[in-house]
Amino acid sequence: MPTLVGLAYSPWTQKARWALTHHGVPHDFESYVPTLGEPKLRLRLRRPVGKVSVPVWFGDDGGVLDDSWDIARHAEQVGSGSALFEDEAAVARWNALSDEALGAGRAKAVRATLEDRDAQVDALKGIVPDPLRRPLRPVAVVAAKQLLRKYGAPPRSALEDALEKLREGLGDGEHLVGGRFGYADMAMAVVLEFVAPGAHVRRSETERRVWGDARLAKRFADLVAWRDRLIAAHPVRPG
Repeated sequence: MPTLVGLAYSPWTQKARWALTHHGVPHDFESYVPTLGEPKLRLRLRRPVGKVSVPVWFGDDGGVLDDSWDIARHAEQVGSGSALFEDEAAVARWNALSDEALGAGRAKAVRATLEDRDAQVDALKGIVPDPLRRPLRPVAVVAAKQLLRKYGAPPRSALEDALEKLREGLGDGEHLVGGRFGYADMAMAVVLEFVAPGAHVRRSETERRVWGDARLAKRFADLVAWRDRLIAAHPVRPG
């Protein structure tokens, strides 16, 4: 059985899982543990140096895909269901905007974690035994700082700019490309995780606090509602 390695709460993993679910592609899901799981992932990828990240698709045929876009395109080729990439050039532009906004959102969430001791303790859930999470809180701080070094910190404005473009792109409609549900919608919908985390992903209250943004949630309430309608109509595999 093909395996998708990823972080259930990660918007990048959500993009891949949503496309796989939409196209009915059978697969197993393997949860990745940041930092601690990196040596194993490097070994499987045969990549001893350089950047590694999830999601990663390991196919039955030995093929490996390590980008949400490539995994979604693979799902389109081997699965069933309506097409998600009818105008690939237009979809690619929205996906690029999604990745830029997600990078800014990730940096925002990491910075919020660095300022929140409870969030640092919460970040170790499932990684170390519960009684050790608070004593080992500095480990979460080190991991958060490593994330900022690894991925950088795009301008804070990138997230808000992308949401304004999403609002403009939707206009009075429900879809971004061709008037029908597609990968562009998926890519931009997951950006809202850094505004108002959706109910489709299991998160603690602490995690929801550092990921969300009350000011942006109010300003872009129409987009949060759009995201929720989209997921209700086209369910994403729960995280």
